[in-house]
Amino acid sequence: MVRRLSLVLLIYSLIFCVSAISLSSAQTSDEEGLRLRRQRIPRKNLAQKILAVPTLTIKFPFFVAGRGIRYTGEFIEDKRLIPRTRAVLTSDDGLIALYPTAGLGGRSGLEGELRFFNKRFPVKGNKLSSKASYSTKRHQDHYIRYQIPEMMGLISLGTRAFYHVKANEDFFGIGNESDRDGRTNFRHEEIGGELKLGAVWAKWFRTGLVVDYTDHTIEHGDGTYDSTLDRYNLSTTPGLDGAALFGIGGSVAFDTRDNDFCPSKGTLAEFSMTVFNQVNGDDYGFTRYALELGHCLPLFRPGRVFAVRLMGEVNTRLSDDKDTPFFERASLGGDYDLRGYSTGRFRDKDMILMNLEYRYPVWESERDNRGAVDAVIFADMGRVFDDLKEDTFKDYKTSFGFGIRARSLESFIFRAEIAWSSEEINPILKFDAIF
Repeated sequence: MVRRLSLVLLIYSLIFCVSAISLSSAQTSDEEGLRLRRQRIPRKNLAQKILAVPTLTIKFPFFVAGRGIRYTGEFIEDKRLIPRTRAVLTSDDGLIALYPTAGLGGRSGLEGELRFFNKRFPVKGNKLSSKASYSTKRHQDHYIRYQIPEMMGLISLGTRAFYHVKANEDFFGIGNESDRDGRTNFRHEEIGGELKLGAVWAKWFRTGLVVDYTDHTIEHGDGTYDSTLDRYNLSTTPGLDGAALFGIGGSVAFDTRDNDFCPSKGTLAEFSMTVFNQVNGDDYGFTRYALELGHCLPLFRPGRVFAVRLMGEVNTRLSDDKDTPFFERASLGGDYDLRGYSTGRFRDKDMILMNLEYRYPVWESERDNRGAVDAVIFADMGRVFDDLKEDTFKDYKTSFGFGIRARSLESFIFRAEIAWSSEEINPILKFDAIF
């Protein structure tokens, strides 16, 4: 027994000695490798350090902002603030919720919203949703929507009834060279509904049909500028008398993006055509052609994405005696296209727009190992045309900016951005993605 115990102790002693020697050798090897790597890094002399000061000065605020966002995100995740808040506002199964939000935009100002959804009405999978909002500029946006995402494994159905009031919508005139100092104001009230029928033929290919009816009422605005109705007339600005329009159209889309609300790769190409005709008269009738091309390209590291979007819109008359109302013409400016300009800053028959964005994660959630908060740097470029064939590549308006985007695996949470142009600086806070 003693011999066996002595033999076991001897074996364990040998194993311990070999392990210690191996560990010491590994540590020595690691330390030697680290020392050699440090020797290979060239040391900066005084002149190089001085030349690096401007770069460090530029990087410092981004470094501080990134660290602040990171620590804030970690605090929110550690304290489980989002799940706890969500538990108060939603049902136990997460299929019914009533929750408030807020937004900030050029046209509406500071906006408060109350949103509701029920994802089991009348059966699980179908979705009933509604929204009611009111802003500091007395704008209102209300809708109720019902969606059936899948019927017969192929068809989707969506209906929506809406009521919008823009109590002081800006109008700068028609054309790409409209004068900002000539800003006027009008009240735009819309009430109507739409029916959308979609079909997904493959994971990357879908088509759609839309039927739309909207009654537009144009009145004197209650803003601080002159009334649009006093400054312009029907001969120069068709649509000042309002119109009830009925539209029917279709779309086809090729979509290989990996995500609808925050894609990191893939391509979107979508074309639509809609024919509008006046219901309560014969003055207005036009066809709208719209094209959207988008691509997301991963760069360097996971989560870093270069995104580009190109959009075009052309409105043509149905006949020589019919026109396109000014409020239905292509427009640029606002939170979703030319972000450094006021909403609706430029209006005309046709439009071209390009958006460029570089997105990169500044905080990664441990749960999904992807950026839960992304920083973004962007540039927008576009213009409107009376005729797309004339001056196609001249006099484009540009805006630039940066911001942050918050998202989860299931949805887009919010985006906060600052955009500027030659005319103004616009702060933006929205709860839906731009593209």
